[in-house]
Amino acid sequence: MNNKQSDPNQGDRDQGFLDKQTSGSSSGGVENWAAPQQSSGQYRDWGSDSERRNTQMAGASNANMGAVQRKNGMAITGFVLSIISLILCWLVFIDLIFIIPAIVFSAIGLRKANQENRPHGGLAIAGLVISGIALIIMIVIMFVVVSVVEDVRDIVEIIEESENSLISTYSSA
Repeated sequence: MNNKQSDPNQGDRDQGFLDKQTSGSSSGGVENWAAPQQSSGQYRDWGSDSERRNTQMAGASNANMGAVQRKNGMAITGFVLSIISLILCWLVFIDLIFIIPAIVFSAIGLRKANQENRPHGGLAIAGLVISGIALIIMIVIMFVVVSVVEDVRDIVEIIEESENSLISTYSSA
């Protein structure tokens, strides 16, 4: 017969789970948690429930600290440039310096996030959306400025024509 079948706690020890042990009398004992030592099969006392949870959480964070997390600087750069382009969208030609790289970096960051499982895919999407909004606002502002300049030019021509007609009317008299 398999050892795991004969000892109900053996399977838990093989999988690295903690075993609950009671010390003291059977009715009023203190519950402690113990983990098997790998080399000798002995139990290591982990203390009470709260001590066990704290130790497990600390172990989980220490285990994650050793893992190397790949970064996605392209997505972050695209997001930052898109915010700058949104702030500067009223400066039409200067804003192009920020919008174009923001779109490029965000698109590359989104591709890396999707294909290479890198983080910050949401920042890349936000960078693309914000850059698009900044581009639309910049184009609208550019059209408004061009139409206002044309209207001002037309008004100046009308004023000059009326001024010339007044001068010619008074000079011929």
